[in-house]
Amino acid sequence: MALSELADRAEVSVGGIVGDFRERPLKSGKGRMAIFGLEDREGQVEVMCFSRAFEEHEATLKSGEPLLVSGRLRFEGEGESVMPRIDLQQVVTLDQFRAQKTKQVHLQLLADSLGEGQLDALQRVLREHQGDCRTFVHLLLAQRSTAIIELAERWSVNPTDEFLLKVE
Repeated sequence: MALSELADRAEVSVGGIVGDFRERPLKSGKGRMAIFGLEDREGQVEVMCFSRAFEEHEATLKSGEPLLVSGRLRFEGEGESVMPRIDLQQVVTLDQFRAQKTKQVHLQLLADSLGEGQLDALQRVLREHQGDCRTFVHLLLAQRSTAIIELAERWSVNPTDEFLLKVE
């Protein structure tokens, strides 16, 4: 759903990458704020990060990582020049968000083409990325069936980008 279709003052969460980052001191001289574009494949929205939120989230905003920004949507301008803006309330990296929200990882393996070397490599990756996220293996038997195996708790993982890349 496009931001322009939402109501003014709606609570939103939008993912993207920080672009066009500008920092400004407050007129009072007590603190700083930031204004930046949050870009995704669909476009860009301007985000206002006021003093308290900027102080709390500065490192995350400057991390260069893809972010999930939550805040209140507001529309500024008149007529055809109305532009959506987000007043930032919270921000986390997508890695942090994934770690907070992911409870299970499901891996699909083609049983007919699995070799011992691939299983050994998978075992190494699971050991290197231990965490709290339960792991399930779906063994696909071509044109026959699928067996779903819940691995023992000791094979639970931390679903980071690095883990996902290595599993692929």
